[in-house]
Amino acid sequence: MSIPSPQTAMAAPLSFESRLARVRAEVESRVSACPAADGNATRARLWVRWITRQLQGKAVQP
Repeated sequence: MSIPSPQTAMAAPLSFESRLARVRAEVESRVSACPAADGNATRARLWVRWITRQLQGKAVQP
């Protein structure tokens, strides 16, 4: 596990809307990189994983 840098530790937490926008962009970039036939399954898996982490209170890494 890495130690957070001082800049990271002092940064204000992102709002839910900001996190949602970042995750949306990351999901779409990952879906565009996979074969078209797997797009919907990949998108669903990534969103379910993110939502689960949000409900469990864990940090999200897009």
